[in-house]
Amino acid sequence: MIREKSRSLRLLIGSALLSILPLCSIGIGKVPEVGAVRTNTSASPADIAPYCKYIPDWPVFLAGDEVVQHPLFHSGRPDEPNTRDGYEILLPRVDRPVTIYNKQEHIIPLKRGDVVTVDACGCVQTGGKRNTWKLYVNPRGENSDRLYHGVILIANAAALGLPISPTMKNFVRISDLMAWQKRSIGNRLHITENSYLTLGYEDDDHTDNGYYRHDNGNDDQCLNIGGAAVSIVIDHH
Repeated sequence: MIREKSRSLRLLIGSALLSILPLCSIGIGKVPEVGAVRTNTSASPADIAPYCKYIPDWPVFLAGDEVVQHPLFHSGRPDEPNTRDGYEILLPRVDRPVTIYNKQEHIIPLKRGDVVTVDACGCVQTGGKRNTWKLYVNPRGENSDRLYHGVILIANAAALGLPISPTMKNFVRISDLMAWQKRSIGNRLHITENSYLTLGYEDDDHTDNGYYRHDNGNDDQCLNIGGAAVSIVIDHH
């Protein structure tokens, strides 16, 4: 009888553990696998929000270096009409004004006729004293009216009715681009000339920017938020 009760107790404990394990596997700190190839036909290659959580021991965050990945499965020949490519840029460069993605290991080509959708999230260390992390898309605080935004090069921004960055010619704030995209399904970037994705960052001193010494930022704008991430979806036509 005692032996039977002990066995029942073990089964009960085992069942309880099994019910908890799925919750543990999801975890607040879990992020999508870096470098994984995924098949997805939605508006973006994947929800990039998990990449922007503050996870202190995540290797990518600890390294503090930009990672460019191409996780969205591409079928057919490269750039063939009616195909799609998706890229994710984790910890985009903010320690210099402009980054052109035209290097072999970090190449994101844009071809004439492509239609591009952009999404972004996360925070950036802007350097200085006290709480200096700020949101990459919609930063708050002193001088954020003209600085500390992630931007993207759009040669025909004026024709699209998009406001130009106050500090970087021909660049548009990603916040303005994302808001424009949300207003209408037809609001997407139509590439008119062969080029490469070009991102930038507004600041008057880029040398102390990066993803080190995380803090919550002024007004707690970066509470539980880690480094920035950007997704680029390219539909070929």
